[in-house]
Amino acid sequence: MVCLSVCIQSSIFFFYVFRMQIIPLELSTAPQLTLGEWILISYTIAVFFFDLLMVGYILYHREYKPLKAKQLDLVILSLIAGWFYMLGTLQARWVLPHSGVFSNCAFWGIAAQLMLGGYLWIVAVLFRLYRLNYILLNPQIRKKARHPAWMYLRLFLFWVPGILLCLIAIGTGGVSHDSLPKDDGTFTGDMCHSNKDWTKGFLGLALVYFLVMLYYAFRLRNIRLSFNEFAYTKYLGVVVLVAFSVYGIVLMLDYDYYLWGRIVIGYIVLLCTQAFFCFQIGSPVWGCMFDRENYAHQFRMNMSKDATPSARKQQQSSSKQHSSQGQSHHGTENEKRDSIVEMHDIRTSQTSDSVQVELEAE
Repeated sequence: MVCLSVCIQSSIFFFYVFRMQIIPLELSTAPQLTLGEWILISYTIAVFFFDLLMVGYILYHREYKPLKAKQLDLVILSLIAGWFYMLGTLQARWVLPHSGVFSNCAFWGIAAQLMLGGYLWIVAVLFRLYRLNYILLNPQIRKKARHPAWMYLRLFLFWVPGILLCLIAIGTGGVSHDSLPKDDGTFTGDMCHSNKDWTKGFLGLALVYFLVMLYYAFRLRNIRLSFNEFAYTKYLGVVVLVAFSVYGIVLMLDYDYYLWGRIVIGYIVLLCTQAFFCFQIGSPVWGCMFDRENYAHQFRMNMSKDATPSARKQQQSSSKQHSSQGQSHHGTENEKRDSIVEMHDIRTSQTSDSVQVELEAE
């Protein structure tokens, strides 16, 4: 289901890009929406209602263990931020009607698109990876006292650089209306646009967030059974980084003045935010729908294997070290390895329970 959804979205995106002949020569700035913009808006509305159904289903089944362990608060927060990002992107580029409050570039171009949108989306995804890192990879931290207020304060601290940058940009007039020229030299409509220095600053901070996100995704690369998404997150992160590099090129070269540029930016934002959402909750939602009990049982079994990857690596290295010694002590070494495995199984079972409690508490 997840792969099918992502493939369909990607196919529509690439079909439209090539249909537009990549870089047309004319500037498209007619007051009426073009066919391409109508397709983007219609597709966005369809995905929005699909997400509403998914969120409703997730909240209704929020006590289902494999779903609850996915850190649903951050999953839903990232989805909401993704929609702010998408709405701000469309509104700032005159895809949606501009009148009254809807023409305020400081709000739509920076506050909605970046502060409440792009930066909050990256921070929510990043903080979820950070939280799962210390839950799954740091057993000594699990035993320390925690408080929900401190947890969300840490989330806010991750978000502070983006907030400060956006507020400074708003205060110094970092974004403005730019008139869009038509072929005959007349001007109609406005588009929110930041100067090059601010664009570099916005993209630079986003790059820092992405690199930190990839670091935590790489650390979780061995957590593949109960949290299957991490087998793909590092690759997905690289794909998203490449996609947003294209996004940055479009902005820096002012290709968003062209119709194709606005369409490409819209699809990049929509596809990337939806891809993370689908990869995060797709598998447990599918299991909850069609194989509820068996999927939950398999999740708990896999949790016992994923709970202590560091201990598992130590066990494997210890076994290799013992097997490299002489044959004269082969029987004794086998007994030692059996003892190590038995002790590890006991610790893993206990750790699995503590991890499950921690995931539910968080």
